[in-house]
Amino acid sequence: MSPRRNYPKKQQKPEEPREINIASTGESVEEHSDGIYIVRRLTGSGSTKPYRCPGCDQMIPLATPHIVAWKDYDEDGDISEYDELKWNDEYLEGKGFINWKSVKHPDFGTVEVGGWNNKFTFQNPPTKFLKTEVEKYVEWMLWLAETSPLLNINDTKVTSIEKNKVVNLSAEIQNIGYLPTNITQRSIDAELYQPVRAILELENAELISGQKRTDLGHIVGSRNSDDASSDSKRHLSYSIKINGSNAKAILTILSDKGGIKVKEINLN
Repeated sequence: MSPRRNYPKKQQKPEEPREINIASTGESVEEHSDGIYIVRRLTGSGSTKPYRCPGCDQMIPLATPHIVAWKDYDEDGDISEYDELKWNDEYLEGKGFINWKSVKHPDFGTVEVGGWNNKFTFQNPPTKFLKTEVEKYVEWMLWLAETSPLLNINDTKVTSIEKNKVVNLSAEIQNIGYLPTNITQRSIDAELYQPVRAILELENAELISGQKRTDLGHIVGSRNSDDASSDSKRHLSYSIKINGSNAKAILTILSDKGGIKVKEINLN
């Protein structure tokens, strides 16, 4: 997703790379038909939160592998500003770097401005490569969205305990998505996401038993259970005193990754 991954646009199939591991730096040198590349592979396995790649300055999601590659134009085994500028001239027609020039600043007098256009060279793909880079990930991102956890209030039931005075409210909550609401075990270990919460608000009524705020923990999805499994469901029960007409309960289910579900229930 950065210029460091935009390889030269040769049409012929590249040769199999000859890789030389550099254990001390985590880098390798790869020789292709169009030149020598310095490649850094970051596994992301040790990250407990999103991290900024030291090679391309992008924010990389938690525990996500990442590759940074630069063409080594002078073949000295190191990526210098010379290599970066050569890449800029070859692929961006020099547009990624603004030549330094003197300007008058109202407060600081004569200053120099210029340098890299970081937003469209290092932090994001250059405009000419943007469409190609984005297209690589569209289907994958849509698939990720489809596998996300999704909370649902399957059913609510109001049972009269003492007519017009006391009722029992029960509700069944389910994660009908594919992934669990915590997404990964690592997110639990790193305490990244809050557990699923149920919040009950009452109008013209008061709570006798049960809690207005209940932590339901994380809930598995269909990846770890079938639709009928109790593992993907949670049950709530409240005893409520009716204080007048138009008594109602508002049940809200909250999850960092499973969404928000709200249901209004008539208690009379």
